[in-house]
Amino acid sequence: MTTLMRHEIGEQPAVLARTLETLVAPVEAVAGTFAARGIRTIVTCGRGSSDHVARYASYLLTIHAGLLVADLTPSIVTAYGATPALPGAALLAISQSGAAEDIRAVAAAARAIGAPVVAITNAPDAPLLEVADHALVTPAGPERSVPATKTFTAALAAVALLGSVLARHGGGAARGGSARGGRVSGLEPADLARLPEAVERVLALEPELAALGARLKGRDRCVVIGRGYNRATASEVALKIQETSYLSAQDYGASDFLHGPVAVVEPGFEVLVIVAPGPTAATVLAVATRARELGARVTVISDGPVDRAAIAAAADAHVHLETGLAEPLTPIAFAVAGQLVALHLALAEGRSPDVPRALRKVTVTR
Repeated sequence: MTTLMRHEIGEQPAVLARTLETLVAPVEAVAGTFAARGIRTIVTCGRGSSDHVARYASYLLTIHAGLLVADLTPSIVTAYGATPALPGAALLAISQSGAAEDIRAVAAAARAIGAPVVAITNAPDAPLLEVADHALVTPAGPERSVPATKTFTAALAAVALLGSVLARHGGGAARGGSARGGRVSGLEPADLARLPEAVERVLALEPELAALGARLKGRDRCVVIGRGYNRATASEVALKIQETSYLSAQDYGASDFLHGPVAVVEPGFEVLVIVAPGPTAATVLAVATRARELGARVTVISDGPVDRAAIAAAADAHVHLETGLAEPLTPIAFAVAGQLVALHLALAEGRSPDVPRALRKVTVTR
């Protein structure tokens, strides 16, 4: 069955290539503003998938650019009328449609007190841009399916490019990041340029990923676990499963899952685990192993040089992506894999992933 969602998933290699080419100059302008104003803190604001982009930004911009990144919940401004002081800070406002009223209200409030506003959106005429100092407009083109696919990964790519440029322009050094003026581990231009091909490799694994989706048919709940850069990925994959198939999917960080939520695991419970190369892999695999010991049906999606033997011991089903990406960029590949899993689960359930019940493409919140 051909769906709009599947078509837009397939557009992502080209969208990523256009995004990385189009946004170089706007991102360089952001870096110039940050340097001129001594910006050391970024406050993020987003809803839904855009909030997951913000969570990714919190890891990437802290690790690679040495910035302090904090989240500002929109209701602080829109419901309670409070505007926190933002000395030496910039606001990163993320809305794929650019029409979210609460995100625009936060951006307007930040700009009114003198904080520079950087907007990431896919809409060149978005209302959000009216209150932004810098516009990072992703060239994904119109997205007609309700679940965000290409607009989400394009926004992730915009954040990755921003982190790369800020680090090269003198972002503070951090563990796993770069020294001032030095190399940007995992985020150099050559690394970013590999993203379209990496996503093509994920798309080639669609039959295997479709089988993972089919494993969830008939289930009513599951958890999705990730850590580090891919904590945001766990949130996004859980959201895609919920909105396309109506399965109750909850996302957790690997360590957080052991602090109470592991009690929900019982024989037959579904656990989907994202294992990326890097310092988080061992902990994530340990959680997968514990879940399987408790009787869970454990599905693992992995990438890069990870412990295949440990995965085999922890997983009932496993797909390895082999994208060649460094850990900071793997969330883009894992997001595409998760989109395919969610798509094929919906199709297996006989549902249309393009128009989920009770949802609209643009959700208006205040």
